Amino acid sequence: MRTRLKISARGLLCTLVVVAPSGAFAQSATPTTLNIAEFVGLALNQSFSALQYHQQNHSQVLSLEAIENRHLTQFSFSTQVGKERKNTYSTTYQDHYQEGIDGGVSMAWTLPTGANLSASYQHEYGRALGLESIGINRDYQSTEVTSAELTQPLLQSSPIDHEYLPVEAARLQWLAYQAKGELLTLEGVRDALLGFVDYQQIVDKVALQIKAVEYSAYRLQVVQGLLAAGRITQTEVASAKVDRHQRQAQLIRTKGDMHLLLGRLGAQLQVDYTLELKPMLHLTALTQCLMKGQGEASEIKSHPKITQASAGVSQLQKQYQLTQYDLWPKLDLFYRYKGTHSSLVEGSIERSVGVKFSYTPTHWQAEADQALSRSAWLDARYGLDATRKALINEDYLRSQQQQQLERQLQLALQLVGLAQESYQQQLLRFEQGVASSASVRDAQNQLQEAQMSLLDNQSNWLKNRLHWNYAQSRAVNFIACL
Repeated sequence: MRTRLKISARGLLCTLVVVAPSGAFAQSATPTTLNIAEFVGLALNQSFSALQYHQQNHSQVLSLEAIENRHLTQFSFSTQVGKERKNTYSTTYQDHYQEGIDGGVSMAWTLPTGANLSASYQHEYGRALGLESIGINRDYQSTEVTSAELTQPLLQSSPIDHEYLPVEAARLQWLAYQAKGELLTLEGVRDALLGFVDYQQIVDKVALQIKAVEYSAYRLQVVQGLLAAGRITQTEVASAKVDRHQRQAQLIRTKGDMHLLLGRLGAQLQVDYTLELKPMLHLTALTQCLMKGQGEASEIKSHPKITQASAGVSQLQKQYQLTQYDLWPKLDLFYRYKGTHSSLVEGSIERSVGVKFSYTPTHWQAEADQALSRSAWLDARYGLDATRKALINEDYLRSQQQQQLERQLQLALQLVGLAQESYQQQLLRFEQGVASSASVRDAQNQLQEAQMSLLDNQSNWLKNRLHWNYAQSRAVNFIACL
């Protein structure tokens, strides 16, 4: 089944066609051919790193909601119906029996100031009987119990709001998770395109080698004609045959490398079919369409790698701030209320208010946890600085390397032109019987080496551009490649 979708990440807009896998791991006999956009889309959706990332989405959302809702009132309801009989052996044997129903509701609320408010209402209705006379009323009775407690910490909320630190840490964790998704998209596009460039390069090599085999076959035909005319010896014919077989063997090896490359690319994806790619006309066309589709460069501070690392640093800082309160003395202002009303006995009301203080000077584990938390925070800060420095250096080095590769590419183009001209001249002289078959073979080898070198230079130039795009967080649109 085929579905149309649009992938967007920090300006990356790609209209892609994705072939959905059936979920089995057995490779199907019929290969599935994908164009460049379909292959990149598949790499973004069916790579194992992407699947591992997306399966965390639900838990990450729930974790954030749980922390953000911590200041909302929590209610719970309970009810119980039952009968119970127990025997008590003391100075005299007693047999007790009770039955009834009870239920209630409780409420807990953590205020933004750090205060904890809890309240409950419990209603019991039933009777308790002593089968041996112990003075227990045998009539059904009703009891209502209402209680409430308010506790306000006086130290933990100063100078930083202790209650909002976990919320801020959870939001930073969510921000880091989103930045990780953007980074996976950026890396997925880069890695998929690097793989496609390798495939396009080997396809172009196959095309050059097919043409070389055709040239070799043509030269053998000319040599055989010259032999029939008595202008050359049998040695020239044998040499031409050997050259043709060598080029055919080289072509077979290159085609085998192409199938191995497709197998490696497919192994990175969770698909149940054999993967094939639809190449562009040539590597130059692939370069042109990718350069036409690349977007504007963003600032280093906007790179998802920096966003992820920065959010991680801030989150660890909040957690370190929380550990500082573990060593503080605890001073709580509290108020408690409990009211009991019974249908058979007189009701009662209890109230208490006061201040509770506690301090543990031997918090060795808390001190160790605080030191570890501080170390993790500082380590993340150094990691953030290193990441920023690495991206800046990569941006600079890729730009310098791009200029060098541009000059090498121009020289390779000139060399191919000269080798092509030399080969044509030698072939013409060979057809006229002036040049030997070996000289034509040498000229063809020089031309093929120049063409292969040009392919390598074009591939290196494009790969460096793709790595540079990653460092600059550039968007890529594949519409121009379709």
